[in-house]
Amino acid sequence: MQTIIKIFAPIMTLLEESPSGKIDLHWREKLEEEIGELRSARLKNDILGALTEAADVAYYATKGLAAGDIAPSAAVKFVMDETAGMNLGLSDVVRACVAKYKLRFAANKLGVGKNDLAERRAVAAVLLPRLEARMGTMDPLGSVDEQTAWDAAMDQRDALRETLRADA
Repeated sequence: MQTIIKIFAPIMTLLEESPSGKIDLHWREKLEEEIGELRSARLKNDILGALTEAADVAYYATKGLAAGDIAPSAAVKFVMDETAGMNLGLSDVVRACVAKYKLRFAANKLGVGKNDLAERRAVAAVLLPRLEARMGTMDPLGSVDEQTAWDAAMDQRDALRETLRADA
């Protein structure tokens, strides 16, 4: 249990900077909305959109954890159930969440507001090296499941690279 709490610690720290505060009484409704957006992005094959929505799911699951409304294992379940098959570990989603929301909170302080493209780029920059490292351990010629995972990873890698190239 302590390990799970440590994994969410970077988001917990980030919640201290949240304009809406650490505790959000409407976290559950917002989490359900973000889960819907994540599922929608996946259905549209919007790979980077799904990755950024996964960050939102982690953010609101952590809000529930901070409010004391859910156990750490439930927060993990929310995140991992919704990201199954996305080549993401929990630590990947946490890193993506921190990158996205640090950028958003900094923009809020400057009075700029939400910038979806910049947030997508921040998530891509954090996840691309981790995905490429994971791909180094995959067998693209292995079983059908391994080939499917490889193909999905290639699609993710291409989407992340394309987003970062657009930034150059």
